[in-house]
Amino acid sequence: MNSEAQKVLTDAASVRNVGGKHGRLTPATRYLRFNERRSRQVEAKRLREQLDPMNLKVSGVGIDSRDAQECRKHLNTLERELEENSPPIVGGEAKDALYRRSQELQAQIQVGMLSREDMRRNPVGAVDKHVKWERANKDRILEWKNLQLMLEPDDESQDLCNIESFRPESYVPGQPATFNAGAQIPGAITYSHIPDEKWEDTFGSTVNENSPLAAAERRELEELRALKAAQDAKKADLKQRMSVGSKKRWQREYERRERQGERDLKKLQAQRVAEAVQEAIAPAPEE
Repeated sequence: MNSEAQKVLTDAASVRNVGGKHGRLTPATRYLRFNERRSRQVEAKRLREQLDPMNLKVSGVGIDSRDAQECRKHLNTLERELEENSPPIVGGEAKDALYRRSQELQAQIQVGMLSREDMRRNPVGAVDKHVKWERANKDRILEWKNLQLMLEPDDESQDLCNIESFRPESYVPGQPATFNAGAQIPGAITYSHIPDEKWEDTFGSTVNENSPLAAAERRELEELRALKAAQDAKKADLKQRMSVGSKKRWQREYERRERQGERDLKKLQAQRVAEAVQEAIAPAPEE
């Protein structure tokens, strides 16, 4: 291992403040994330533009004013944080060493780490186990986070340093669901992992005809059938009524036309009789 790899590994492992001579304190290594560095860079750029002599002259702010001094002090703080807390750029051999150490720490952190199910369901004793595990692995977790930031300094992912990414799981898909009566969320006993064909070979059917669910489904089916029968009967009755009503309308129209024909015939006959009478009583023309 070269000196560069040894140095970056030592820096990553410095996760606690160390007191030195004369009360001097050596701070722990805590690298800035990508978004934290970017926000500080933007703020530093704004302060430099604000402290530019030309801007000060235009704005009328004196170079020795209290505001300018505060801005310069804040700018120095930002530049110092960026210089001291930015992840170093490492070469290939050093990055390989960082990766191996990261994998080694991950394996050590997973020892005694509660599963996702235990963290979610909170069985008896889970809180004490988690606190004990966290205290024992705090330094390893902080070192692992430093290593992740050095391996991926420009990664904007929110979960880059999240140890939940490798938390173990006690439930395996395809296996029976777990049940723990002492947990805050006890779970349930299920047999969904058994294929239907095996269930049918063993019990003859995947449906329990005597279960409350099956009885409710039968009642619902009977209600639907009765509703459909009532709707069909209503439609047939309406169709019959419409048919009878149509025949009656045609009968009434036929009778009306017959009566109208008889009236027209009588009127025509009366008109012919009147014409004949007029001809009979009319005087003969003179010769």
